[in-house]
Amino acid sequence: MSVLQRECLVLNRSWQAVNIITVQAALSMMAADAATGMDFTAAGNFVPVKWNDWLNLSVRAEDDCIGTPSRRVRAPRVIIAVKFNKVPLKRPRLTMRHLRERTAGVALTLNGC
Repeated sequence: MSVLQRECLVLNRSWQAVNIITVQAALSMMAADAATGMDFTAAGNFVPVKWNDWLNLSVRAEDDCIGTPSRRVRAPRVIIAVKFNKVPLKRPRLTMRHLRERTAGVALTLNGC
C-alpha cells in the first residue's frame, strides 16, 4: 500500500472524530485551507499546523513521507477540518441484513402478535 492510500483521521472543529480518509485526500484538504494537520511532538504534545508550515516540517524517522521533486513532505495521520463542526449522525437501517448483523445471526421472533 502506498503512503497516499494510508488512512488519516479527520477531526471536526471541536476535535471530535468524524471520518477516516486517505492521506491523499487529507493533503488536498490541507492545501485548500479546509484542514490543518496535527503535529505530534516528541514530548507527547500535539499542535495544529497550517499547510505552509506543514511543508517546512522536517521528516522524522517514525514519519511516513511523500517525495516530490523538490522536497519530502510528511504524511498527516490526523487532520482537523476547520470549517466543519457537526458530528454526522448515522441512523441504523431497518433491513433484514442489518438486523442479522446486529443480532449476530440470532433469529428474532415476535411472540403473541
